[in-house]
Amino acid sequence: MGSVRGYRLEQDDTVLISVFIEPEYQHLVKKTSRFWNASGLIIKGGLSGMKIHMESLASLTYGGITFYNPPSIRDAPVAQNGDEFKLYRDFDVAEYGLKMTLKLGSGEGIQEGVTPVRYRGLTAGKVKKIILNRDDSNTVTAHIVLDPRTEVILREGTKFWVVSPSISINKVEHLDTLFKGSYVTFRPGEGAYCNHFLVERPPNSELVIEPGRKFRLVTDNPVNLSLSSPVRFRKVQVGEVVGFDLSPDGESAIADILIYEKFANLVKFDSVFWCYSGIDIEATMTRFRLRTDTLKAVLGGGISFFNPKHDKSDGSTQAEEGTTFNLYDDRHSALRSVKSLRSPHIPVQFTTSNLRSISDGSPILYKQLKVGEVVQSRLSADGKDVVIDAFVEKKYAYLISTTSRFYNVSGIEVQGSLQGVKINTGSLESILVGGIAFFTPEPGKPVKPDHTFTLYKDLDAALAVDSFQVDIRFRQSEGLYEGMDVKYQGIPIGSVTNVGFGTGIKNVVVKAMIKNRFKPLFREKTLIWLVSPEFSLSGVKNPDTVVTGPYITIRPGDGSECTRFTALKTEPPVNHPPEGLNIVLEIGSLGSLKKNSPVYYRQVQIGRVTGFELSPTAQEVWVHVNIQEPHTPLVRTNSRFWNASGIRVSAGIFSGVNIDTESFEAIMAGGIAMATPDNCDMGERVEDGHHFLLHKKGDGKWLDWKPRIDLDTRL
Repeated sequence: MGSVRGYRLEQDDTVLISVFIEPEYQHLVKKTSRFWNASGLIIKGGLSGMKIHMESLASLTYGGITFYNPPSIRDAPVAQNGDEFKLYRDFDVAEYGLKMTLKLGSGEGIQEGVTPVRYRGLTAGKVKKIILNRDDSNTVTAHIVLDPRTEVILREGTKFWVVSPSISINKVEHLDTLFKGSYVTFRPGEGAYCNHFLVERPPNSELVIEPGRKFRLVTDNPVNLSLSSPVRFRKVQVGEVVGFDLSPDGESAIADILIYEKFANLVKFDSVFWCYSGIDIEATMTRFRLRTDTLKAVLGGGISFFNPKHDKSDGSTQAEEGTTFNLYDDRHSALRSVKSLRSPHIPVQFTTSNLRSISDGSPILYKQLKVGEVVQSRLSADGKDVVIDAFVEKKYAYLISTTSRFYNVSGIEVQGSLQGVKINTGSLESILVGGIAFFTPEPGKPVKPDHTFTLYKDLDAALAVDSFQVDIRFRQSEGLYEGMDVKYQGIPIGSVTNVGFGTGIKNVVVKAMIKNRFKPLFREKTLIWLVSPEFSLSGVKNPDTVVTGPYITIRPGDGSECTRFTALKTEPPVNHPPEGLNIVLEIGSLGSLKKNSPVYYRQVQIGRVTGFELSPTAQEVWVHVNIQEPHTPLVRTNSRFWNASGIRVSAGIFSGVNIDTESFEAIMAGGIAMATPDNCDMGERVEDGHHFLLHKKGDGKWLDWKPRIDLDTRL
């Protein structure tokens, strides 16, 4: 197009180069044309690759000058002969554009002449130079040249930030910058002209091109959410999270969501939003089900919403764009706060001294069937109890009345004793998250909304409502424990609920709950004592307690009803069983007789010693004996009793040695034998309390008596 004709040094130390343009090309040179030195080879490199600029092989060898006309000024006037132009060092310096500066914390990722300025994927400029600022923070300033067509962005409200690769749970963003390097982008703003800017943090919202409507959700805890987290309705994604902000007072976080246009009508004025984690666990005694959402939902979280049901006549108004809703932490929090979300139900309330493992969402069970759910718990006004709010589905309302009793079935309760191990559990769900069960023992009145139930600690405590308490004072606590049975004639009638010290810490007081139907047994003269195993040469007394453990037993007495007693040290010496025949045998001394010593008829045991005591004059010992059915007809007014304890030995020169005993048991524990005369001499049957003489030994002729006595073996 032309050639250099000459050059000379000017007085200002610049060089003036004379250039001739061929006539056929002179119309290409405009007054705004840009000229630069095209001599040699220009190489620049970075993450974006190697940049090699060379005009021609001739210019590489001999040097040269190049010019061009920026598109925005190609209509400028043609240059005249003698016009002067600035010769730029190279192409990049000569490139035409608008100048601006951007102050950054550091120049990390920014390269001079390489890092571009982009907007929606289009290049709008380039960083030309980076200068280190002389300030306390050692910031840098990037000098940028913008395409003249972007002049409208140089406004005070425009925001610039650096885009770098970002890896999050939801997605990998700006992956291209891993290979091409970071770039500068911006969001156009309004205001007066400005070409000096401070870099901003990347915004916490994304530009979503898909049309839709935006709404705001207020929450205290948005930690499970991130940009692009899905918004779902009936498990179908209908929108996404597009940004976050803080409330003006800084107390709450705000999540901005976009509902896609075709689903915008689903958001009503009373829609309820909550966070979901993407994992749903359902566990019962018969199955375990784990349902998961997409990995993105599991790791990045999401939002669900639901519209409460309305009567057809009421309808539901569609929410306007920009409406603000509460965002609950989870579905249970939403249920707790928005009653319209629950299925038809009746509210119930409980008070308890200990919440244990009951929590929001814990089930309410009836015969292991879930019929309701705990909504929330709180302290009572005086701070002494815990108040639990819950609901029972309306279809199960008939199961509850004012007589219903509720008890805690949370976790696993294990009670161990010599009687065995007792394990109480509810459903698997109640083991994991706590639970409440109930039963209704008798008909009652319908429950009103303000009715409050007592929540008992366990089933035993709930059943104990049908019981009354007795206090029993013992001298020591040995053998006593909570849960110990209280028995009458070997049948449990209650249990010990507490073992503690009495007044002055001198005695032990046992509190026991006794079933109401046994209340007539507890009177002023009722006797109470501890039954435990006793070992002796004659055997083991109360052998059942070796396996089952000790228990408390009673002997009913006379007097008015009473609930405070003092236990005997040992079993009372005299016992009158209600069955059989109770008689008294008089003897000078007790000898080897003991309680439970056997009573024999023809070496067959027909009774036992039930106790002994001194006679009123203390001259004799009265031995109390019980003859068991069906042997009571054997005892007549003329019957004879003698001591059969031990071994009787008689010896003679001609007769030898004669050893006589009733049984081995009689040898070890002592015993009594009896005989009744023949029929004409036996006498009448006796009643309870009849006294006989207990002979030291038997007469030989008594052993020859063989009366015929009919026994009622049907008993």
